[in-house]
Amino acid sequence: MVPVFFEIVFFIGLSQVISDKQRQQADLQASKAVLLKLHEFESDVARGILVITNPANPSPDIIIPQLRNLKRYFIVGAQWRDLERLDPELSEIVDDSQSIRRAMVQYLDDIEKTITDQKIDANERQKRFSTKTLAGVILNMHELSQKIVRIESRLLNEEPAQLANFRHTTQTIILSGLLAVTVIQTILAMLLVRDILGRLQRIERNLHLVSAYKPLAPVQNGNDEIARLDRVVHETNEILGEARHRELAILENAADVICSFDEKLRFTGVSATVNRLWSYTQEELLGSPLMALVPKSEQANSLADFVRISTLPSPQGELENVIRCKDGGFRNFSWSVNWSQSQKTYFCVAHDVTERRALEKLKQQFLSMVSHDLRTPVTATSNSIGLLIRGERGKLSEGVLKILERTETSIVRLTELVNDLLELDKLEAGKLVLNRAPLQAASVCLSAKEALEAMANSAYVKVVGPVEDATMFGDELRLVQAVINLLSNAIKFSPKNGTVTLAIVRSANHVELRIVDEGPGIPQEDANLIFEKFRQSATAKQSSMKSTGLGLAIVKAIAEAHGGEVGVDSEVGKGSTFWIRIPTNSEDATS
Repeated sequence: MVPVFFEIVFFIGLSQVISDKQRQQADLQASKAVLLKLHEFESDVARGILVITNPANPSPDIIIPQLRNLKRYFIVGAQWRDLERLDPELSEIVDDSQSIRRAMVQYLDDIEKTITDQKIDANERQKRFSTKTLAGVILNMHELSQKIVRIESRLLNEEPAQLANFRHTTQTIILSGLLAVTVIQTILAMLLVRDILGRLQRIERNLHLVSAYKPLAPVQNGNDEIARLDRVVHETNEILGEARHRELAILENAADVICSFDEKLRFTGVSATVNRLWSYTQEELLGSPLMALVPKSEQANSLADFVRISTLPSPQGELENVIRCKDGGFRNFSWSVNWSQSQKTYFCVAHDVTERRALEKLKQQFLSMVSHDLRTPVTATSNSIGLLIRGERGKLSEGVLKILERTETSIVRLTELVNDLLELDKLEAGKLVLNRAPLQAASVCLSAKEALEAMANSAYVKVVGPVEDATMFGDELRLVQAVINLLSNAIKFSPKNGTVTLAIVRSANHVELRIVDEGPGIPQEDANLIFEKFRQSATAKQSSMKSTGLGLAIVKAIAEAHGGEVGVDSEVGKGSTFWIRIPTNSEDATS
């Protein structure tokens, strides 16, 4: 509004100057008109004097009409007095001209009377024509002419000066107005920019406060874009605040320790759960190194695991270590680690697995103890029953032999269970040494096929394949054992006169050994469970063929020991395809 107001004032001032100039110009034109009239008056007076004083005047019949016309002209000429303006000098000249007019009218009256008076002779009449009145008129006309010349000279000199003054005044007003408008607009622009920048900086500070979870400055007033943006920032802060409160509530009540580390593994953030699990406060841990809580014997491995995860193409992974708590105790933790390259920060969740590891250790000790303690008496019992069945201790009745045969079958199953437990114990404990070497997949399949030929014949099941072959890298005896376990299961659950197919599939880095049966199939919900210890599918539980429940767990352990994997593709009522993938080279086998 300020520039508009100033421009209005500027144009009013400029209009006033122009109006004054127009008024001066009108006055000048009026003065020129008066002067022109005065010049005409001078001519008329001179003409009247010539008419009166001309010795060769015609008869009274001719001169009297001329005199009356002159007198009438001088009387009517008084009406142009309204042309005068405010110029005092010009007004004075007009007054003088009026005096001369009156004198001329009086003089003309006297002349007319002289001419019409028959008593006055020619000489007397001529004398009366040359009276003092006429001399005064002539003298006054001379003075009037001088005054007119002076006024014209003055006007002639003043007009260029007035025009130059008008031009200078106009230019000064215009330039001053432009300068003032420029200065005002510059100041207003600076104030506007300062205001906008100040408001934007306020929004910027609010955004920093949002990221720092601190209170924001009050909402800016107004309904412009910046004010609306500021309101959006405040609304966003409220939403984030609510989300932050929910997040904190979740973190404070989380069962796991949630924390973050910089690239030197110093705590940059930690949840309150650390007080309950590690007995430390959040303030005690912030800025301190994680390795100060890890026993020296595990520091190198823990540090290497963190570095390894940060260098992965997808920088996330898991590791396990021991944490020394503030109370002096040690607890096992499983870490889920995510590395942010942009923030140079590890984001971690540490889950307490102390009790789980203790249970696993206890279970492992129990299984090892039971396996070793059972193996000797079971073997002795099996040998003794074998002697009795073979009659080496005397002939037994048919009924006793049947009982002994059933007992021998149970002991065989118990022996298999003990052997499987010992085998699985070695695999899970990492005590099993693999003799890896390049080998042919077909050789592994054929060895397993030959080992179970009698079992397949007794079950009236046909085993076919493999047709293809491929080279892989592994321990041949252990791989034959894995295929035997898979193939024996396929034979057990195949229908009479069914077919089990062995197949080999070559891929870029792996060889896949497939065992395809025509059995009852496995429900989808059991497909991921059957490779765990002592777990069987629903269809296996309903079958008359019993097993230890450890065979598939052993297959999984052997596959993972080779750097491979095992799985099953199945549909209830349509059979199953078990597969085991083994790397084709030593690098993949050890990865």
